[in-house]
Parts: sequence; C-alpha cells; structure tokens
Amino acid sequence: MGLVIDTSAVIDLQRSLAPAVNILKRYSDEALVVPTIVVAEALVGSRLAAGKRRRELVRQSVEEILSTARPIDFDLDIAHTWADLFASLERRGTRIPANDLIVAATAVHLDYGVLVGARDETHFRSVRGLRVVPIVKAPVTPS
Repeated sequence: MGLVIDTSAVIDLQRSLAPAVNILKRYSDEALVVPTIVVAEALVGSRLAAGKRRRELVRQSVEEILSTARPIDFDLDIAHTWADLFASLERRGTRIPANDLIVAATAVHLDYGVLVGARDETHFRSVRGLRVVPIVKAPVTPS
C-alpha cells in the first residue's frame, strides 16, 4: 500500500511544531509519494510567505517532505486516469479542483490512498474507491 501526499497535508505539516519527517514516520508502513504539482504548490507557498525566515522554513519543510516521499510526475498513464475520473465525476455532476484531481488520479493509478490535511478531505471522498487518510498531526518522538 501507499499514500499520495496532497497539498492540504503539506500545509498541515508546515504549520505543525514537529518536523515534517517526524509526523510522516506515522505512515512508515506505507510507500509515500508526492505529485510534482503538490511540490509546485508548496514551493509557491515558500515564494509568497511573509518574511525571509518564514520563506526559508516553508522551503525547508518541502525539502523534508521530499526526503521522505518520492516525487512522481504527471505522466501519460496518470493523464488517462485523470480523464477517466473527470468524466466519471462529470457524469455525476461533481467537480473537484483540477490539481486535486491530479492527486486523486495519481493515487488511483498507483492503487494508493491520499494523505490529506485534517480538515480538507470532502471532495476526495467523491472519487469512488479512493482511500482518504486525514493526517495525524500529533508529534512523534524521534527514534
């Protein structure tokens, strides 16, 4: 099994007092991947953060996440899955943001779940069969 990390989880990791790596240890029994669109969204956060210190902290959190989760590109196979999901959701009159649909398509293609922020999971649940895992933010003691 595995988990695809969504931007909402990245934001929760960045807001946590514990290092991202320590929180992600809770999921060490699963392969962790992060779509490059999520990396891009997180990097935008580092560009827009107020103050040099905050920008550096956000950038460091992205590096921590990438030290634990393998980046994965949006390739042709995932594009086909994205199109299938989009069409299926559209037929049901449901839409989710395009970048989140990339995250969902990546998870469905890999047969993984999606690791989401503690408060951001509803639209992912509209993707049938997708396992949605809200992040647990309580700190983990380093081993």
